[in-house]
Amino acid sequence: MNWSLISIFFSLLLTPFFVYSQVDSIQLQINQDVWYPFMESYASFNDKEFMSIHTDDIIRISRDGQRIQVGEEYAKSMAENAKRNKERKRTRTIEFSFLERFSSGGMAFEVGYYKVISMEPEKEPKNYYGIFQVVLKNIDGKWKLLVDSDTSINNSLTEEDFLKGTILR
Repeated sequence: MNWSLISIFFSLLLTPFFVYSQVDSIQLQINQDVWYPFMESYASFNDKEFMSIHTDDIIRISRDGQRIQVGEEYAKSMAENAKRNKERKRTRTIEFSFLERFSSGGMAFEVGYYKVISMEPEKEPKNYYGIFQVVLKNIDGKWKLLVDSDTSINNSLTEEDFLKGTILR
């Protein structure tokens, strides 16, 4: 029996599993470092916690608003937004579904949809949908958002679009 051929066969057979496991573990770490804290801090209007998942020099691109904010400017606008929403007694949740996720060398790129459910006293809840593209960077073992861009495509996105991605659970 040729053990070297058997060894090569099993190596080739198992390689996709190990590569998939590494990619999967990176995505799980990104979920823990970024997406779960994002959902929680966004819903609670905790702008300090929200900004902690971003790099200090975050580049925030609002395609609908045709506006780019960097670092402190974005942090300041998020603090003002949180204050305004708390005063209005608004509540909200956000969910994500992913179309594309990959990483290499401490950087990651992800594309997906988001769904925001916004509620105000004495008003019907409203759903808002958008598509996002982000670049993440691993800094000292922790993933953070480096670039965050989104658009609602003129409010044309729907629940059907959102369901095209893999929903974060």
